[in-house]
Amino acid sequence: MQKYLPLSFVFLLFTYFANAQYKGILVDGLFNDWPAEAIRFNDPKNDAQLADIEHLSVWNDSLNLYLRLKLGKELNLQETPINIYIDTDNNPATGLSFQGLGIDFSYFFGSRRGIFQGKTVFHNHVGHISAPTHTSNEFEIVFSRHAIPDNINKLFPGNTIKFILREEVELGDVIPDNGAITYTFNSNPQPVYTPVEITREDTSLLRLMSYNVLRDRPMSSLFQIRFQRIIKTIQPDIIAFNEFYNSSANEVKQLMDNTLPLGNTDGWYAVKQGLDLVTLSKYPVKQSWQVLPGHNISATLIDLPAHFAKDLLVINAHFRCCAGGSQARQQEADAVIAFIRDARTPGGNIDLPKNTPFILMGDLNLVTQKQQLLTLLNGDIQDSVNFGKSFKPDWDTTDLADLISYHSDAPMSYTWYDDRSDFAPGRLDYMIYSNSVMQPEKAFTLETANMSPARLKKYELLADDARISDHLPKAADFRLEKKITIGLQEKSSTGNIKVYPNPVLQNLYINLPENTSSAQIKITDAAGRTMRTLHSKNTEITLQTGDLKPGLYFIQIITGDNIYSRKIVKE
Repeated sequence: MQKYLPLSFVFLLFTYFANAQYKGILVDGLFNDWPAEAIRFNDPKNDAQLADIEHLSVWNDSLNLYLRLKLGKELNLQETPINIYIDTDNNPATGLSFQGLGIDFSYFFGSRRGIFQGKTVFHNHVGHISAPTHTSNEFEIVFSRHAIPDNINKLFPGNTIKFILREEVELGDVIPDNGAITYTFNSNPQPVYTPVEITREDTSLLRLMSYNVLRDRPMSSLFQIRFQRIIKTIQPDIIAFNEFYNSSANEVKQLMDNTLPLGNTDGWYAVKQGLDLVTLSKYPVKQSWQVLPGHNISATLIDLPAHFAKDLLVINAHFRCCAGGSQARQQEADAVIAFIRDARTPGGNIDLPKNTPFILMGDLNLVTQKQQLLTLLNGDIQDSVNFGKSFKPDWDTTDLADLISYHSDAPMSYTWYDDRSDFAPGRLDYMIYSNSVMQPEKAFTLETANMSPARLKKYELLADDARISDHLPKAADFRLEKKITIGLQEKSSTGNIKVYPNPVLQNLYINLPENTSSAQIKITDAAGRTMRTLHSKNTEITLQTGDLKPGLYFIQIITGDNIYSRKIVKE
């Protein structure tokens, strides 16, 4: 599946993975999965000074209460004085008297805390999650229906609630303008989320992993066994580690050699750049660069084995933390795009062969301005004086893709969780990649806390293993261009064929060389799912695409000993 956000007549691509059978709400800050049956309450536009609430949608399943909040302006929810007041038992005689309601529970999103029956509570007491973590004009908000905030009383004791959402500023907005919203929980069953198979099913794919390990914790005897169980379960090929502050590259290499021995003389290859970045690879390292002096961004060119057509450039980054680091994060995003431009064009510090895959991985701390993410996706550089002009960063002059992966056992996308913080869980760890030349086939974030006993036993994990850090490990299997060996000659998957029109609306035309005797054609979506297959002996081929959803697709054409790859956009 794919989801797109329009921006200046282009698409920013979000690749995300969830079981196709799952029909519930995926908590990711995207909204195409919201059911049409969700109850929607509208509010007049331009009637407030700050957020200007436009509408609020409400839904539930057997586990959670979901709110979808649309604002007239882009704001950071966790820094904006928007509050919700809920009469959770629909009884005005209980709780705090407020506008005719008995408020049992209130939550102050900008202050990142709430009050339940007179006592202060935080996100972990009420199962609160919101997305996205950066500025937006639309948010998903979750509260657990099974929460017991004071260990005695249920957060939602009944089936009907009444609530008010309002901005606590002068001339602030409120929904509804009069009275309160009444919502009765539906009895629809919890959608079945089929867990992701963590074991590698296709070893011809390249498994990448990103992991912030929280200040060298795997080096401690208190946490090392849990770390080793995680690594042995995921079995990565290349890892971008963050927060190995006090460990050398050689020490991390030894840890990995002991944890996941490769059975060869060299073992793992390790490179450390910046304060805390260590990039580990099963394959040799050709070269490494520091992307921005004084900042934690490194780039490493990995020498992939002979059956891949190209090497892989891994940009390992740990962007500046927290609200106060917003300006530095924008500099870091600008610097990454400038480095990619340098890599794609002759001269400068790095010259990559055309169509070399590249990926940015790490804890990017995108918790304030959305522009930082937009820059990384569409190449919109903000500081052109120091980092040059904006440009489309992928090899085909389009945007890069943001891989949104969900927990292996739950429809959640957050990668950071800390009970001790007042910030709600959020997606802080990213994989942003050149989707013109590499395609993910499977991705997941490992959160052992929501795995069943049977699943934990299957993978020889314990429920608290992933909580050795406040960040969760994120992994993905990528399909890269292969080399085809014919005798002593090698051919890569490029060729002179015509695929048009692009973008396409109804019919896609493919013209092959006149000497082509037959061709096998496959169209896949950005998640790697096959949408069309065709065997043809013609050199002029027409494919009907009218029933495909708008978005990005990949065409693979095999003719004899050659493989051709093209990327198309379906309008």
